[in-house]
Amino acid sequence: MVFSILTLRINIEEGKAIKYVERRKKNKEEKRREEEKEKQQQQQQQQQRHEDDDDEEEENETTKIRSSQVFTLHLEGRRAALTRR
Repeated sequence: MVFSILTLRINIEEGKAIKYVERRKKNKEEKRREEEKEKQQQQQQQQQRHEDDDDEEEENETTKIRSSQVFTLHLEGRRAALTRR
């Protein structure tokens, strides 16, 4: 009787240990997946920021070109007006 109780107790403890190890493996795997997701999200955000920066830079260049063209046209108009007088 004592032997069977001890055997049962050992089996229970082994079962707990096995469940504990399995639970730890599962938790580690979930944590790894979450870290991968976060890493991917950060990469996507960085890529989006770079694209936004590129778009903004391109827009600024376009604005500079337009304003210089307008200024050039303004100067040409002033010259034409001065020569007409």
